[in-house]
Amino acid sequence: MADAQTNNTQSSVEILFTDLGNLFRDDRAAPQEGMDMKYRAALRGFLDRPTDSEESNRDVSLIRDVATRVVVLREGLHIAFIEGLLDIILRSPGVHWGQNQYRYLARARWIVCGRIEGLLGRRTRGHLRNLNAMPNRVTMSLICSYCGERNIARLCDGCCVRGKDQNFTVSNGYCSRRCQAADWPNHREACKALRLLKRTVSLMVTLFLVAEDQASCLNPISCHKVKEVFMIREESQLVEAMQGKYFVHPFPRHKFATTRGTMMAIGDQIARDLMDQIHPLKVWLWNGLLCKHVEEVSILVKNTDHPIVRSKPDGRKESTALRPHRLFRVTLKTGERYAVDITGSRFGWDEWLVRWDDYKKCRVWRVLSVVPSSFEAPDYSRLPPVNTIPVAVSELHGELIRRMTSEIQYRWGLGATQGGIVADLSANYSRWWDGVILKTMKCGWMYANEKFEPRITVNEEEFNRVKDAWLTVRQVDLLDNTNTALLQRIWTLRLDFHGIKFKIPGPTNSEMLQGITALADPEPDPTQDMQGAQDTDMQDVEESEEAEDMENAVEARPRL
Repeated sequence: MADAQTNNTQSSVEILFTDLGNLFRDDRAAPQEGMDMKYRAALRGFLDRPTDSEESNRDVSLIRDVATRVVVLREGLHIAFIEGLLDIILRSPGVHWGQNQYRYLARARWIVCGRIEGLLGRRTRGHLRNLNAMPNRVTMSLICSYCGERNIARLCDGCCVRGKDQNFTVSNGYCSRRCQAADWPNHREACKALRLLKRTVSLMVTLFLVAEDQASCLNPISCHKVKEVFMIREESQLVEAMQGKYFVHPFPRHKFATTRGTMMAIGDQIARDLMDQIHPLKVWLWNGLLCKHVEEVSILVKNTDHPIVRSKPDGRKESTALRPHRLFRVTLKTGERYAVDITGSRFGWDEWLVRWDDYKKCRVWRVLSVVPSSFEAPDYSRLPPVNTIPVAVSELHGELIRRMTSEIQYRWGLGATQGGIVADLSANYSRWWDGVILKTMKCGWMYANEKFEPRITVNEEEFNRVKDAWLTVRQVDLLDNTNTALLQRIWTLRLDFHGIKFKIPGPTNSEMLQGITALADPEPDPTQDMQGAQDTDMQDVEESEEAEDMENAVEARPRL
């Protein structure tokens, strides 16, 4: 009987993974809409089949829970399904796995761990020696740019882009000084354009690193490697909101054991918080200067070094290898195309400026979309409320970047070189904006609204009313931070106790920017109203008695 139940369980799961099909082929070329339809149909069929005997199997119970949560989503079903099964994917295969289940989960593990295919396009076995930088035999010139000789002895120092560990991500090589001098009339324009692009991208990367290092909203509990991924466990923002903490703080470098892990986490946080603030930098540095056109490219990556997996407070996991990665494809006026990957450090990559063909060969698994990047101001009419955490962080970073840009332009006006500004910015940024960053950083406190969602307040009235409901550190330590329902119940009781209500509907973005509070007017205390009425009645009685005494005194007075 037990064997029959086991066979039924295996057959039910095997049907599911058979219906899901070839994950490798779908990840390579299948359209998003088609994958969503296929996954929704397969998961519904799995949930509709009777699985009474499967509840004794821990893996199958997890698959059923994930399928129940994923099937109701509108899009991205395959990403959510794989992320929900990461606990199964990252451990050793189970003895009870069927052939289709084993094949699907093995391919999912290969995807989550970075799609390590080989830097030259060849499928390789085992772990590659260095995934952080593309090899010189791919990025460097193998023949002389003038005569075609295969003996490279010199590089153009003006336009070559150096990476780490003696790697060159962009170079123009020659066999001799004579060939370099003879090719200079043809190379002059391209060298000047690439030199300007290299400087502007270096300035962008430095600005973003400083902004994220000084004003970050990442608050990790632990950071460690699990198999071939880098796991970051995040603390709930709701716990911080119940204490009224500042919504940004310096990046927690002390939570990371290695420098590379720190830079990967900073790069991933920049991709989440700062990429929407790149528009003013594009207009300032690229518009009309050297670019023929700029395109924003969304890709799926390959050959990553320990991609990041974020463990959310509610138990969900997010994999950077599964989700699209954004970068820019810049076409110079000379016709050369370059990949500008400002946040490539989130995958452990050292290069941020590479020729597009080399980048596509070594880093791109699949191009999802290519959108022309406009230099016109974006439309902000459909933004969420300004007191939400992501929008508040974005506005804060935008303000920091504007301040840094103004300071750089001022120093340029005084004759400072761009290389000197970038070096001073990286080493002595606290001396530049002593007090400015702290003043901008400590401009908002977190709280939770009636729906138990983290919000930001910069309004003094809101701060004075909400601060009474905040918990102390000792009170938070006594609570179970993983029990969201209990935390929400406690917060609701504290809001009711202090009489804190919220407007329904809340104020619009323009009203919030004008300083209008999201809190409703406090309701009058009925006990105080009753006490006030009693005091009024007593005062009326006393006044009437005093008037009577005066009349009696007048009547008793002798007449003249």
